[in-house]
Amino acid sequence: MTPRSCRLSEPVAHAEWLPAAPFRSHVRRLIDASGLPWRAVALAARVPPKVVKTLLHGRHGRARPRLPRVAAQQLMLLTEDSLLALRRRRESGWVLHAYVRRLLRAGFDVDDVAVLLRVDPSRLESLTAGAGCATDAYTVLLARAACDALCPDDSDPAYATLDAEPVREPAPVSTVPVEAVRPAVPQAA
Repeated sequence: MTPRSCRLSEPVAHAEWLPAAPFRSHVRRLIDASGLPWRAVALAARVPPKVVKTLLHGRHGRARPRLPRVAAQQLMLLTEDSLLALRRRRESGWVLHAYVRRLLRAGFDVDDVAVLLRVDPSRLESLTAGAGCATDAYTVLLARAACDALCPDDSDPAYATLDAEPVREPAPVSTVPVEAVRPAVPQAA
């Protein structure tokens, strides 16, 4: 008798779990091509970071043998080109400002945050001073991944469950609405 996981009675496309090895290779290729850490790749793919961490590093010294179908689909939607395009896509500086302030409130200094985000400290200081300059989506994704790892906030979950949403194209990197972090401007009456 073959174990249920080895039966071929169901087509692979309808299986709830898929072999992890090809997706592990895909994620490693994305990391190498983009220079992003694994957590940022997970967030860009809309996959819980915990899933990608165990995919790459295993659990209790053992490689993860399979991956939920939904996570696999989300990871395959993410391409090297889409991650590299993040450097060209402009984002509001207010979103980055919110993430940087969160890191600073968690006790990191400007130089530490600049290293995490791979930016010049003077640029970061102007951003924290309230300059609403535009930035690129790559830096916003790095900031979001840093916040998720170093100062998690329950109100900004990193896709805690895969079952809640259907598979779709990866969402824009920033999940904090610009209106939530931009100071209100009084309107003339």
